[in-house]
Amino acid sequence: MSEDVRYGYALVIWQAFSFVEIQSTEPELLTELTKQVQEKLPKCHPERLLNVFGEDYVLNLKKLSNKDQEVGLWIIRELCHQGWEPFATEVAGQGAAPSHNTHFRKRLR
Repeated sequence: MSEDVRYGYALVIWQAFSFVEIQSTEPELLTELTKQVQEKLPKCHPERLLNVFGEDYVLNLKKLSNKDQEVGLWIIRELCHQGWEPFATEVAGQGAAPSHNTHFRKRLR
């Protein structure tokens, strides 16, 4: 009998002076990141988007007092510390504020 392998996926997008967004197949990850961000940045009001099943799948962070890059990199570090593996990165757009996208995966079982 073969082992049932399952992976989680996450995407971190940040754009300097604008926003940080986290998308994930794992609602628990977004719930935990929301708590951590609110503790560290009480003025930030995260916006959570729900899928058709009522689960978190997107976390938008705005009003970060021009700390978007720092918050984006902090989230990337947190994911790496939790065992999420970055497997692709890209810079989208041109000009003074391109978005930085980092894709993660984690073997869950």
